[in-house]
Amino acid sequence: MPWTETQARLKLRAALLGGGLHLAYQPIVHAENAEIEGFEALVRWDDPGVGAITPDEFIPFAERRGLITRLGDWVAREASAQAASWPQLQQQGTFVSVNVSPVELLSGSFSERLQSILEDTRLPPRHLLVEITETSAIERHRETVRELEAVRRLGVRVAADDVGEGYMKLRVVSRLPIDVIKIPRRAMASRSRLAQRRFLAALVRYAQRQQIQTIVEGVETWEQFQRALEAGCDSVQGRYVSWPLTPEGVEEFLVSGWVSPGRDESE
Repeated sequence: MPWTETQARLKLRAALLGGGLHLAYQPIVHAENAEIEGFEALVRWDDPGVGAITPDEFIPFAERRGLITRLGDWVAREASAQAASWPQLQQQGTFVSVNVSPVELLSGSFSERLQSILEDTRLPPRHLLVEITETSAIERHRETVRELEAVRRLGVRVAADDVGEGYMKLRVVSRLPIDVIKIPRRAMASRSRLAQRRFLAALVRYAQRQQIQTIVEGVETWEQFQRALEAGCDSVQGRYVSWPLTPEGVEEFLVSGWVSPGRDESE
């Protein structure tokens, strides 16, 4: 970021108080029937002086400077309030998902804050999905499990995000109380790589046995979409489906539905 640490902290604090932050929503659709299943809320920061600041810059900074809990609460509250205002979302049974930092998850009061947000925004818990990374599960497994169980007791579903490309990480994920596994595109980047194919096959088999939904992220082409479908993955997300949308764009997307660009609409 183009500021000193102190300046950046003041800027982010100001943004959290009501200026510069907004959410974009990337659709998630069922791989076989193209039904809309949900939207991932992605936080964006536009500063009047320097323009767009990437999440890769300001989220690690927020973690370092003790602002990640406030940022995460802002995202969860904004996404929940927005989702509660979309009647089509609740009618169709779709969800909005929010990413949760390991620091935020293990802060000691995450589930209580989430419950308060749901009550304030009046979003039914079944319409919210919380995405966590493997980092927290590996480093502080027992605390992670306890907090995720509390989240699920609220009626909120949990996703393991960015699941890695190795059996050890699959074993870690298998010990978590989760409802969804999100698979990065790199985990299925090349059919020629035997280890990748085996990992993906093991992951899908595990998910199917446990009745866990699988979502492939970063799908950008028809070939990648087909690969996810052939692997038995449930859902897809990425630029092939749609670029991130404004709240108004979400409403239009919910009404119009989605047709794969690689399919004949007349079929």
